[in-house]
Amino acid sequence: MFGELIHELTGPVIPQVIPGVHAVHAVDAAGVHPLLLAIGSERYTPYETLRQPQELLTQANALLGQGQLSLAKYLWIAARDDDPHLSIHDIPAFLQHVLQRVDWRRDLHFQTRTTIDTWIIPAAG
Repeated sequence: MFGELIHELTGPVIPQVIPGVHAVHAVDAAGVHPLLLAIGSERYTPYETLRQPQELLTQANALLGQGQLSLAKYLWIAARDDDPHLSIHDIPAFLQHVLQRVDWRRDLHFQTRTTIDTWIIPAAG
């Protein structure tokens, strides 16, 4: 419940901090930090004949470098231009939207050796 409150308070601020990001949602059912959904815009490529993620990757990296968002394990980001009515709060529709458009060879990126949210349990003794 605390995570949900934090997301409700901070969610509207992120689009003001990261240019091109319209919305971000930390899915509480995934355990507060693990799963982020975001919507951004490809603002600098209006005349490209082949649409592919470019600025969205910059926005994704900015999101994953932003405070507590850096603890996320997964980020799914969609282009608002593909569906201006897409909502980050309608999780099944958002995932369906992304999965219908994803090209795994182009769109899957791994960030390794980064900060992660880890629990350290000391040994009894």
